[in-house]
Amino acid sequence: VTELRTDHLGSRFETNRYRGKRLLAGRDVNPDFLRSNSAARLKALTGGDRLSTESKGSNEFEDIEGNFHVIITSNSPLLLRIDEDSSAWRRRLVIVPFHESERPFKIIQKFEEQLLREEGPGILRWMLDGALLAFSDINTNGTIALTAKQEARVDARVRASDSVAFFADECLVPACGGEVLSQKLLDAYLCFCESLALTAVTPAEFYRKIRSIIELRCGERVQYTENLLSEGSRGRGYRGLVLKPRTSENSPPHG
Repeated sequence: VTELRTDHLGSRFETNRYRGKRLLAGRDVNPDFLRSNSAARLKALTGGDRLSTESKGSNEFEDIEGNFHVIITSNSPLLLRIDEDSSAWRRRLVIVPFHESERPFKIIQKFEEQLLREEGPGILRWMLDGALLAFSDINTNGTIALTAKQEARVDARVRASDSVAFFADECLVPACGGEVLSQKLLDAYLCFCESLALTAVTPAEFYRKIRSIIELRCGERVQYTENLLSEGSRGRGYRGLVLKPRTSENSPPHG
């Protein structure tokens, strides 16, 4: 076991610390732990990629295989650095919520040592039973099977981590002859985030990300223009795109 430090994953020597380890642990991390510039390297560390490691004071390199297990604990929900790769995060995440219990009548010092001393064999048996269930899932499905509730929990976290992409999924549709101003998209996005209690990005970041998403997903069907006249207003916007009409399934208002 060794400490996982996502803000160092882009440095030259960090992965050398992982040689001979199996479990990377982030303990009581801050809410931005998985949003650092280097956090995406976790996908390689858990996806079977071969990674070169370098030691300080040495010109020798050694490859390691990214088959690490990762466990992270936090007092706040962690948001992710998605970078248009939500499916990779969905394949890797299992979220286990722990709710605060009532204060115990008596606080037992070094409780973990007492548990191992008195319940060690039972804990080992419990862990082995879990391992057998996991191997059964992997043999059947190729991965650990999640319940519908667990999948929904992961999906909600991924979507909350990229509110602009979530907004585009739920509220935008290419349409021949359609037109929409960038300002109207921003207004609709802010209403969308407010209605779902999502954290909105800054206007500058929204404009940058929504343009990238539209270009990637819609291609030449949607054209960006600096001079769009729509509904009596002129400004930057998109031709060939509209906001979906408000429905019961698509409840956030769009301006």
